[in-house]
Amino acid sequence: MSGLAGIYLLDGAPAHPQDLERMLALITHCGPDGAGRWFGGSIALGHQMLAATPESLLERQPLRDPTGQLVLVLDGRVDNRDDLCRALLAAGADPRVDTDAELVLQSYRAWGEACPARILGDFAFAIWDARRQSLFCARDYIGVRPFYYHFDGRRFLFGTLLRQILAFPGVPLAPNEGMIGECLCDRLTSRSETLYAAVMRLPPAHILTISPAGLKIAPYWDLDLAREIHYKTNTEYADHFRSLFDEAVRCRLRSSRKAGAYLSGGLDSSSVVCTVHHLASTGQVRVQGFETFSLVFPTDSECDESPFIQEIAGCVKVPENRLPPSPLDFDLFSRQARRHLDLPDTPNGVLQYPLRSLACQKGFGVLLTGLGGDQWLADNPYHYASLLGAGRLAEIRRQARFDGLGTLDLAREALPPLLSPPVRTGLRRLLGRNGIPAYIRPEFAGRVSLADRLNPPVPATPTRPSGLARRGLWEVAVDGRLACSFEINARMEPGLPLEERHPFFDRRLVEFLVAIPEDQRRKGAWEKAVLRRAMRGRLPERVFFRRSKAQFLSILEAAVDQALRRRPLHDWCAGLLDYIDPGRLPPCDQAGPLPAGLLWPVWMVLSLALWSECSSLVMVE
Repeated sequence: MSGLAGIYLLDGAPAHPQDLERMLALITHCGPDGAGRWFGGSIALGHQMLAATPESLLERQPLRDPTGQLVLVLDGRVDNRDDLCRALLAAGADPRVDTDAELVLQSYRAWGEACPARILGDFAFAIWDARRQSLFCARDYIGVRPFYYHFDGRRFLFGTLLRQILAFPGVPLAPNEGMIGECLCDRLTSRSETLYAAVMRLPPAHILTISPAGLKIAPYWDLDLAREIHYKTNTEYADHFRSLFDEAVRCRLRSSRKAGAYLSGGLDSSSVVCTVHHLASTGQVRVQGFETFSLVFPTDSECDESPFIQEIAGCVKVPENRLPPSPLDFDLFSRQARRHLDLPDTPNGVLQYPLRSLACQKGFGVLLTGLGGDQWLADNPYHYASLLGAGRLAEIRRQARFDGLGTLDLAREALPPLLSPPVRTGLRRLLGRNGIPAYIRPEFAGRVSLADRLNPPVPATPTRPSGLARRGLWEVAVDGRLACSFEINARMEPGLPLEERHPFFDRRLVEFLVAIPEDQRRKGAWEKAVLRRAMRGRLPERVFFRRSKAQFLSILEAAVDQALRRRPLHDWCAGLLDYIDPGRLPPCDQAGPLPAGLLWPVWMVLSLALWSECSSLVMVE
């Protein structure tokens, strides 16, 4: 991931070099391959380069077009280079194809504000347009690359990291109580706000234009919930999926350094690794030095997936790296909150740090992940409702037996989504189930309209039962937790020159998965059905037929236990008393571990407590 920084003073005052340097100094770890600066009176753009693709070795950013009227800074990668070049030629452009930055700049020249919808890949960019005296910004459709900004009517600041904005003189540090409420409820719905009232995020799949006329934000892409794909046979669905997945993996292997992959032994990461092996062995890609990176746990641990890792290793026969997880150190989370002035990483997230460090030591610049497989192919909250709406009662009974659901649990799963939104809202209020924990102070919840924040409106969906399942996938795409997790990951602790790339989040693949029938994702006990069929012959049978899944709650439990051994939960909340009633917190001092359902809420309270302590110190300073 490269790093961006920018200043635009709308009152015409000159942007000072020292202000830009201050912002760039905080992202030097993002770009070890060079830095660039451009000043144009009231506008200043900065870039820290991580040369993650072969073409990026030729890039020099900020990039100016031949007229000198357009200047670009880009953090990202274009995955549909060939298609984009053909479209540019058809539009009358003569695109240079040596760098992705040039393609993005040419796309803006050809299509203006419509260009981001034509670009596939992970990206955040800003283009200064001197002709219009405007700054045009965009972020990829799912939010893999971060983009923070501050606008007070006079000055517009943007950057890759939150702390770049906070470090700028005069930016207010007042907390954003609405986001604090969402975090305390462990339900992030906002994709545009941060924990600071004066700092915002450009939402995924959105563009931003700032000029003397003001600031404008608009979406450039959304899931088409009305689109449907129907084939006659399961084989046709699998063939279509396989072609898209092969391309999603292939284009993410483009790297200036060696490319590797995480391998957990689960169905998703195993499919990525075996697809790399298939593409390389059939001559469709050239991959030099490909290796896998895996965490291994004791054989009696619920986290252990060693037998499945071994199966894949025997199948693909590439060098593998296996490391035990490092011991959890709660001080790490405190250091992260202090450094980033934001929420720390999760306990499960920090487990990957040793693998990242090892990959960098061995000269890897890219690691492919299996992230996204669960989001698009499993755990759809409207699965039962869609079956019930279609009248498939026998399938519901079989599915419920497999999932171990009783009649009451099944009714809770299947019935509410079939009710109209006003009826659901009324029932939640009647039953007092608005998603707000009992320990949230009612006056605080009312002040920030927390119930409304936790239950935002959903788009109208087709009346057919399949529309319900698609709504579940839409909710995945707009989940604030997903964008937040990408932003936390973008910090790349401990600041390594490494990109993680996610084939399951390829936009072409996602659009296909949203349009296919629900039974291609799950049919009875057969979860991720279309993926399994597509991977037949690539995955070893033990992984292909796998239905178990490793559980990592013990990692979270260990981190919470460390925190509570240091201080009681009530003491941790000293900086959150405006929002929390300590007397109504879960009893965490009882013998034995916390119930599983309380672990994440308690972790979010602890994370906010760490942030509150660190941000309070900065406010005092």
